[in-house]
Amino acid sequence: MDTAQLDTSYGGELINAEGKLETYRLVLDRMERATLKPAASRDLIHRMADDI
Repeated sequence: MDTAQLDTSYGGELINAEGKLETYRLVLDRMERATLKPAASRDLIHRMADDI
């Protein structure tokens, strides 16, 4: 990844400095590890909808 675009409350921001990109990569990796797999996500949504 050479450049990342962040949408913020004050507008878009392009990140291309290697140090900031590394931080951004770490954040994305952590977010990906914290998410459910697609099938598990669908199951959760169905269970929640059934409870409503």
